[in-house]
Amino acid sequence: EESGALLRDLGLPLNDSQLDLIFDRTEGWPVALYLAGFALSGQSDLGTAVKSFAGDDRIVVDYLRDEFLSLSDPDAVDFLTRTSVLDELSGPVCDALLDRTGSAETLEELTRSNSLVIPLDRHGGRYRYHHLFAEMLRAELRRNEPDAVAELHARASRWYAENSDLDRAIEHAIDADEVRLAGDLIWEGFPEMSGRGRIATIGAWLERLGEERVASSPRLALSSAHLHLNLGEGARAAHWTRIAAGSADSSGTGLDPVEADVYLLQAILGTGGVVQIGKDASRAAELHRPDVPWQAPCFLFRGVASHLAGHPERARPLLREAAQRGALVSPVVQALALSQLTLIALDDDDPETAQRLATQAEDQVSRCGLSEYRSMALVHAVSAVSYAHGGRMERAERHARDAERLLTRADMPPWYEAEARIALAGACIRLDDHHRARSLLDDAQAFLEMTPDAAILAAWLKGTDAALRAVSASGGERDLSLTTAELRT
Repeated sequence: EESGALLRDLGLPLNDSQLDLIFDRTEGWPVALYLAGFALSGQSDLGTAVKSFAGDDRIVVDYLRDEFLSLSDPDAVDFLTRTSVLDELSGPVCDALLDRTGSAETLEELTRSNSLVIPLDRHGGRYRYHHLFAEMLRAELRRNEPDAVAELHARASRWYAENSDLDRAIEHAIDADEVRLAGDLIWEGFPEMSGRGRIATIGAWLERLGEERVASSPRLALSSAHLHLNLGEGARAAHWTRIAAGSADSSGTGLDPVEADVYLLQAILGTGGVVQIGKDASRAAELHRPDVPWQAPCFLFRGVASHLAGHPERARPLLREAAQRGALVSPVVQALALSQLTLIALDDDDPETAQRLATQAEDQVSRCGLSEYRSMALVHAVSAVSYAHGGRMERAERHARDAERLLTRADMPPWYEAEARIALAGACIRLDDHHRARSLLDDAQAFLEMTPDAAILAAWLKGTDAALRAVSASGGERDLSLTTAELRT
């Protein structure tokens, strides 16, 4: 309130949101509020001026330079400007950035002499600069040492990567225009980050890099392909897979992670049928090191291929391994593997196991913030049929709505589209929504024509269609299941 009164005293008719923004930028520092007021005075477009106000404003730069930098010794000024590329400072990272020792003592001294160097803990280990001060220092660095900026960001990226801070490592790699380093880091962290609901963060990094630079890096192209698959954008995923494939080492002389991931992406896209899915996933597993996170989806799609080709006994151990590995590195993989195992349990007429597996997948999707991923449509569809099979109709209907909503927006591989719709149709029959079930089965038939060797899907489609015709003809309900025994009958 006092800040608002102060700014209004300067004749600035700011609304509450603009006042909040200025307060955040100045962190409530009275001097900075006055500087902001003077900088904004007389601006014809006050809203735009408020949004653009920062520490590189001429009034702010002149004041802070005169009051702080001119009174500091050259070594301190050099330390302040060069470390301003960091959002959080510590002795070790500043030492690495400046290729020196003693930064921890320098930070402690600066804290005592400069109120704009702010401790972040009680132990003197972590610090930051006041937002406006940091922006002013970065402006000074760009003005006085423009050639040093990229190298400082590159050093920061390498230090954070070595110290397991992947987010900051990637941010600094992008700021340094180190495209290859950014690609390596994003691709390395993709399985876990995407599985923890951080697709938007990855997308923002790729957008900052731009399509031209993404296309110049095989691993960025691979990351973009995986990103679009998670978003349910199959055509875009196929586009980036082709770009990555053009740079892969197909000599067959050794382990090549780019070639391996191209095979994995081809398995996920599944355009060659389920047998080819298995071959591509197996080749990807051979080319990847045994300990990398990408082995989890390799197990998943080897299991999917075995199951859909009519070999559930081969699929079970592969899918269990995928679920186990996915729990550690990729909840997306874990949820999809559990859903596939749920369908096998329903085929085996084991509703208790099916319900347990479906609930486990559902809990993981909810816990990791994956519910709105279009690639999770299958998980919702399988949950719907599992709950409907167990008589829990309210939960079945909720998952059926979520699955159908995601499917209408998704562009997924043909086997996925068909499987999700057949499972969802089974749920709709039990929910007594025959019209919706018929529409889903008709759509599934079209997708199944693109995957002619999916024996299990063909059997499910035939059995579910027969069940729908029977219940529609009788005008009532009957006991419906997706078990192999009933489908054969």
